Amino acid sequence: MLKIHLIGGPGSGKTTLGAQLGERFNIPHYDLDQIGWKHGMGPLSLYVREALTILKQPGWVTEGNYLFWTDPLLHEADCIVLLDIPLALALWRVLYRHVDKSLRGTNPYATKLMIPLLKDMPRFYDHTNRPPTEFMRKYLDLYRAQTRVPTTGFDEEFAAHYLVTYQTISEPPTAEFSQHYHESYPAGVEPPALDFLRMYHDKFRMSELTNTIATMYQYLEYYAGKVFVLKNKTDRQRLLAHLDQLDQKQSD
Repeated sequence: MLKIHLIGGPGSGKTTLGAQLGERFNIPHYDLDQIGWKHGMGPLSLYVREALTILKQPGWVTEGNYLFWTDPLLHEADCIVLLDIPLALALWRVLYRHVDKSLRGTNPYATKLMIPLLKDMPRFYDHTNRPPTEFMRKYLDLYRAQTRVPTTGFDEEFAAHYLVTYQTISEPPTAEFSQHYHESYPAGVEPPALDFLRMYHDKFRMSELTNTIATMYQYLEYYAGKVFVLKNKTDRQRLLAHLDQLDQKQSD
């Protein structure tokens, strides 16, 4: 059975394509946003545990715009699909979906949440190639070294080791960091889990890898050879033909 991971920004068509591929190849479809809603700002090791649970299925299609904790899915996927569509089309899709679901009474998002999303979307679809900071680059190298997958893949033994490693590099905030955080932010705002997406550098200067389409291209270079970029309807037909071939090879 096929294992497919879809990655892209808001309005890129991940959910629609994921549902269609799930039906076409008779595999379960997982919307990773549901994991985000479930765990919120909790330690990313909770997210990794969810990803490792999905890996136990013989086939799946997962979709989201997440990095790092989805590495088990990226590594085990037969095909990684990066949806890279024009910003104008993505904006139109998000607006249409919001209005359509609101009229049907099935929209889980309030309109006030839509405004920040629309304002932030141009940043995500920015193709400017910004390399990671020196600090983040070194951390990425360390992360890759500590989580390198053996040739046997994510078998039960390595999955357990991977989760322990992830918990080690995804620790709760230190007392010093918590004190600085409480002095800097309004009362009642708790510090997030101190993991590699929320690391501090020097005197707690926050350093974060900005999640943009350009960042995704950079990140997915690690998985070169099985990344399929989808930009238009022609690419979509090519993707379906490619997946049909992969499915046929597995059946032979």
